[in-house]
Amino acid sequence: MLIILVIVLLSKWSGTKDSKANVEDKEDSPQVSKNLSRATNSQVASLVANALSWKQKSDMDQDPRAALMHSTYATAYLDAARTLSSDSEISRKNQINVDEVSQSLQQRQQQSIQAL
Repeated sequence: MLIILVIVLLSKWSGTKDSKANVEDKEDSPQVSKNLSRATNSQVASLVANALSWKQKSDMDQDPRAALMHSTYATAYLDAARTLSSDSEISRKNQINVDEVSQSLQQRQQQSIQAL
């Protein structure tokens, strides 16, 4: 799962014309487009599940270092999901409010930093 996260984050920064052209060529084929959509939906769901799991661990942490680390993991997973899909799609398909989760994670990180 961590590999998917790293790939998503790296792909965000490596948007060359060649890689975009390859994606556009693939999306022209209906079958490939359908498969990409299915893969993306499952990846987004998995990333959101991981984000919520790390958030829950962070919420239970008493040690500010652990809370900061876990809330940062959760933020990374949520940001990776947001890279693959829109906030409204994520919210609709996963029955969460992405903005509320994101704000909660930011607050937890700030509290943990202040406690250090």
